Amino acid sequence: AQDEQVAQAQREYEAAQAAVEAVIAKEREAAEAYNAARKKKEESHQKAHDATRGLLEAKKKVAMLDVYAVNKRKMQELEDKRKAATAAAEAAKKGLMEQRQREKEALEATRKALEEARQRA
Repeated sequence: AQDEQVAQAQREYEAAQAAVEAVIAKEREAAEAYNAARKKKEESHQKAHDATRGLLEAKKKVAMLDVYAVNKRKMQELEDKRKAATAAAEAAKKGLMEQRQREKEALEATRKALEEARQRA
């Protein structure tokens, strides 16, 4: 009878031990699943952070390119104005030279006319 009780106690102990091992195994699996989920969440947050940083960098580049485009356009406008001013100055100089030449020719014609008038008189 006592051997039967010992055997019964041994079986109960082994059953309890198996149950505890099963619970420990489930707890270990749950901890691993939790750690995996936490790691995945951290990776997702890191990816979102990296994407945000990339977007910010892209926006900076776009803003810089806009500034470059505006500067280039202004420089082109200034260059065009400089060329127009140079052309206007050249045209004014040419016009002044032509006017002086006409005045010279008119003065010469007047001198000739006076000279001819004197010779006739």
